[in-house]
Amino acid sequence: MPSLKTIHILVKEDGSVTTDFQNFTGADCLAAGKHLHALLAQFGVQVDQTTVTPKPELLAAQSVQQEVVAEANQEMTMEG
Repeated sequence: MPSLKTIHILVKEDGSVTTDFQNFTGADCLAAGKHLHALLAQFGVQVDQTTVTPKPELLAAQSVQQEVVAEANQEMTMEG
């Protein structure tokens, strides 16, 4: 059974918000974050600034994506 995707949201006394995305695969957490911002906006909550602290899973997914893009660019250069 796959692990349940969970978003923990902590609202601090100064109004700042910290979110922790758990059990997301690769960059899925970034898409979930955008969706969360859209939902909050429906309730009048505007997110002014976002800082992403990537977990190892996200870094690994981005590394794989960069390798695929680099390979595709290399193939295009060799063919063209």
